[in-house]
Amino acid sequence: EYTYYPLLTANDPGYAGSWALQKMKAPAAWDISTGSSSTVVAVIDSGFALTHDDLRDAWYVNDGEQGTTQLGDRCWTGVSANKQTNNCDDDNNGYQDDWRGWNFVLTDNNPQAGRENPNGNGVFHGTEVAGLVGSTGNNTTGVATLSWSTRIMPLQALSDDGPGFTSDVAAAIYYAVDNGADVINMSLGSNNFDSAIQTATNYAYANNVVVVAAAGNCG
Repeated sequence: EYTYYPLLTANDPGYAGSWALQKMKAPAAWDISTGSSSTVVAVIDSGFALTHDDLRDAWYVNDGEQGTTQLGDRCWTGVSANKQTNNCDDDNNGYQDDWRGWNFVLTDNNPQAGRENPNGNGVFHGTEVAGLVGSTGNNTTGVATLSWSTRIMPLQALSDDGPGFTSDVAAAIYYAVDNGADVINMSLGSNNFDSAIQTATNYAYANNVVVVAAAGNCG
C-alpha cells in the first residue's frame, strides 16, 4: 500500500491555461510550499498598475515610511503626520516618502504606469512582468504564479514610451539591494556593455541578492 495525497491547485481562473505552471508541475511544488511573504522581489521596469486586482495586495511596503511621526522621530515637527505623505525622509535612506517603491524616471515615490504617456509602448510592460513574478495566488482572481505571496518592490526605471537609461537602472539596483530585496528582476536589455550596470550588479551579488535579467530576446 502506498500513501496518496491531494495535490494543491490554485483557484485562480487563469491557472488552468498556464502552460508554464502545468509543464513544471506546479501543484507538486505547492504541496511543499506556496512561497512566503517575507520574500521580496524588486522589479525594475516601466511603471505599474498599482491598483490591479491581482497585484494590489502584492506590493512591498517600506515599514520605515509607515504610520505617523512621533516625538523623537527624525521628521517630528511637533504635530503627528502620515509618514507616507509628510514630505520627509523618515527612514533616512535618501528617498522621501518611498513607502511603496520609487519612480527613478520622474524622481518621486509614485511608480504608477501611464503618468507621462498612457498610450506609450512600454506602459503595460512593468505590470505584465510584475504579474508573472508575483500576482497574488489562490485568490480566485486573474492568474497564479509559482509563489503565491511574494512581495514585489515596484521600481520604475523605464519610461512609459519604453526606453530607460543607465543612471536610472543602476540607481534602482542599488535601491533594491539597500532596501531589502532578495531578488532583482530586470526584463530589459541593451545593445552595449555597460560598466556602471556591471558594477551595480556586482554590488547586488556581493550582498547576496539574486539578479535575473532578460536574455536572447534580440537573437
